Amino acid sequence: MATTKIRDLTAVTTAAVGDKIPTDQSADNVTRYLTITQILDLLATVSQAEAEAGTATTRRAWTAARVKQAITALAPGTTLPVLAKSANYTLTTSDVRKVINASSGTWTLTLPTAATATDGFWFAVRNSGTGVITVDADGSETIDGATTISLVAGQALLVVCDGTGWVTIGDLLSTVSQAEAEAGTATTRRHWTAARVKQAITALAPGTTLPVLAKSANYTLTTSDVRKVINATSNTWTLTLPAAATATDGFWFAVRNSGTGVITVDADGSETIDGATTISLVAGQALLVVCDGTGWVTIGADAHIDASTAVHGLTANVNVLGNRNAAAEFVQRGSFNPPSNGTYGYSPVYMGGPSGVTFAVAFSSTPHVAYAGSSDADNPQMGAISAITTTGFSIRMWGVNSGQDLADGRYIALGS
Repeated sequence: MATTKIRDLTAVTTAAVGDKIPTDQSADNVTRYLTITQILDLLATVSQAEAEAGTATTRRAWTAARVKQAITALAPGTTLPVLAKSANYTLTTSDVRKVINASSGTWTLTLPTAATATDGFWFAVRNSGTGVITVDADGSETIDGATTISLVAGQALLVVCDGTGWVTIGDLLSTVSQAEAEAGTATTRRHWTAARVKQAITALAPGTTLPVLAKSANYTLTTSDVRKVINATSNTWTLTLPAAATATDGFWFAVRNSGTGVITVDADGSETIDGATTISLVAGQALLVVCDGTGWVTIGADAHIDASTAVHGLTANVNVLGNRNAAAEFVQRGSFNPPSNGTYGYSPVYMGGPSGVTFAVAFSSTPHVAYAGSSDADNPQMGAISAITTTGFSIRMWGVNSGQDLADGRYIALGS
């Protein structure tokens, strides 16, 4: 049989040549036992879809452009196209090896079924906005064991399909947030900046800094106030503590009353501070307050307070007997100079006019007041107290001599 030499394959058709090309061993034969279809495939250029899919077994001609498209599609990490989104979006299989950049807003990225994505499908997602991005697996499928995961501002993840669900690989693309740095509990690896390291040291290294938080009205302490000094600059108000379980064992803060009022520290519910539900700090007093996980204890009072001159804000010539008791009461003591006895009276007792006495520090409610006598040994004196208010009282004196210039009288007042 004569051989068929093919010089112009574009003119060859199956109908003209038949199913197979007869062959022999001559050098100018094109091929041996090849179908016309196979020969035409050899002359055809691979399509972009076939190049990117990487699954066809048919031999074709390739161009440099097609090779690059195949590398881009099939060589992980060679390129990472970025797809910016700012609203709800459903991922498709064409998003393989893309970075979904959440540029703004709070929204949901919905994943395809794992069977559709297939084992090995992967993408990255980064929250470069300020909202929260929720990545939602299909139906009951999971991502790291949960049906959804959330990315806060600055967070990024690599998400990989295993054919039945999804797993995440680290968070190496993102920078640690201030909240995460200060909490010190996350185990995800991220990039750190010098600023974030300093914030972590400030928050987590006891004693390195003691930020001062000035307050002058009712305030509720939060867990972010750990290791802060609450400086009560003025007024009378209440500092309310969080639940001990929320604060956790070891949480501590300091409180100082640098004003003239009274600061009440109030534990949550029935929890206690040194066994009481509240404690009070008077002017100049300061305490370190520590949580033990179920309640609170205090460590000392401010050691530099001079009890004879500064406790309760009194001046040096008015003394105070101790700090407030469990009923939040305190004692003031002082002296006063009564007027001379008058010429009127009933011998041998003569009565002087009433004296007005003002407390060094006003009480919040009417106190109890007692006359404490005088130092005059020659003229015994008595005093009758009346018209007691939160700011003072009146007292009328008696002595045994008319016209006597009475010695200073003394008083003690107990109240809150």
